[in-house]
Amino acid sequence: MMKLSLLTLLAFVALGSAAQEADYKKKPTLLLTFGAQDFKTAQLIRSNTLSSVLSNKQWSGITEMDPSFGVTFINGLSQNLDYSVNLSGASINYPYRDKNRLAGSDAFLFETDASLHAKLLSDKYIMVPYLSAGIGCSIYKSFWDAFVPVGLGLQFKLGPDNFITTNAQYRVPITQRANYHFFYNIGFGMTLGKK
Repeated sequence: MMKLSLLTLLAFVALGSAAQEADYKKKPTLLLTFGAQDFKTAQLIRSNTLSSVLSNKQWSGITEMDPSFGVTFINGLSQNLDYSVNLSGASINYPYRDKNRLAGSDAFLFETDASLHAKLLSDKYIMVPYLSAGIGCSIYKSFWDAFVPVGLGLQFKLGPDNFITTNAQYRVPITQRANYHFFYNIGFGMTLGKK
């Protein structure tokens, strides 16, 4: 009888801790994001070296970047893995990689991507670093292009249902016209559905 009671108690503790851990999987979350596109620094690194750009202090300042805005939906697949879908836009003069094609004037750049976020910690913690990678596409002056966003970020928990995220990505082009660039953003969001 004692063994049965002990096994029952252990089963309840295991189930209770498993249920408690499941609470740290990210719930569906919507973020409003503000960011910047940096083509200049990416071009300098490709024509020189990263160490040269850093030692000569040539990294673009925020005033040299093109501002962007967007929305992001994030949801948890597990405690340490989320997926996101991001929609963003910016008014820019796109510097095509194909030198025969010049943008000429500012137009609206629309970018969307789907990414996975590998978090080093669960949402139990206030500050959570993560790595991200995905696939994306852009539309600029009726031209469609594709890219691979890879980056890193930090998530800050403001409360049980509120988050701030920061993200820095290097966007590697897949199609011929698209160009290498950095994309930085900060997002403010809250979980959807029942609180």
